[in-house]
Amino acid sequence: MQSLNSKKQVTVIGAGISGLTTAVLLQEQYNVTIVSRELPGELKDGYTSPWAGANWRSHAKLDDIRQQGFDKETFIHFWDLAHTKPSETGIMIVDGFEYWDEYLPLEWNDPWFKDLCPEYRHLTKDELPTDVEFGIKYKTVTINPPKHLSYLLDRFYALGGTIKRITLSHIQEAIFDNTDIVINCSGLGSKTLGGVQDQDVYPASGQTVLVQLPIGHVNWTCTRSAVSITKIFNSVKQQDNEELPGKGERINYVIPRDNGEVVLGGTYVGIFDRLII
Repeated sequence: MQSLNSKKQVTVIGAGISGLTTAVLLQEQYNVTIVSRELPGELKDGYTSPWAGANWRSHAKLDDIRQQGFDKETFIHFWDLAHTKPSETGIMIVDGFEYWDEYLPLEWNDPWFKDLCPEYRHLTKDELPTDVEFGIKYKTVTINPPKHLSYLLDRFYALGGTIKRITLSHIQEAIFDNTDIVINCSGLGSKTLGGVQDQDVYPASGQTVLVQLPIGHVNWTCTRSAVSITKIFNSVKQQDNEELPGKGERINYVIPRDNGEVVLGGTYVGIFDRLII
């Protein structure tokens, strides 16, 4: 029988941003073992986190209070790290811009985070790029994923965490003799992992370009969409076997990292199918 003073044994599946963050937070109270096929410092096709942009932007709907809570806590955490440990964590504060080529409908509402992100506002007409009809601006953060992964790994080891490099075929393989809790952070791997096989998980096919510029040359992040919200909502009325108006429309983005690298995107196949389901 486990003594009252002993810590629970937790297994976290996956060593991406989600897995490592979860493991670090839990290791402060429990004994955590990470089980993963890849580790920070490796660049492999199946290891998603090192290839990410990445920046903070919540897509939670106005009535999705639960997701808003998660996103708010994430923003506050990253915002604090950007002020206290920017060089260690690879997190920096930047201006965030969002552009729409077509003006948004009258019923469009500001995102819920307008009161969370500093300096949120609508852009004036003379601030908009050519052929853009509407835009917003706010302060946000970008993350250098490879650096942040290394930071999290160092933190996890410093707290006494353990890592086992295992390629799992079934979730049962992550349950050891003393395991009390298993937390699955395998991302897309959940679709094929035995015992899980989550069919709600799906891949999105995309392509980006990573360019190297002088550090600080790009101190902003932006997203530009050629799809109006009206066009997406109208797509709902189409039959399943018809070509959807929003399919294949352009979404471009620029996401800088603290080392001068800039992620330029990109293509994203499948997003509109999911938006209208």
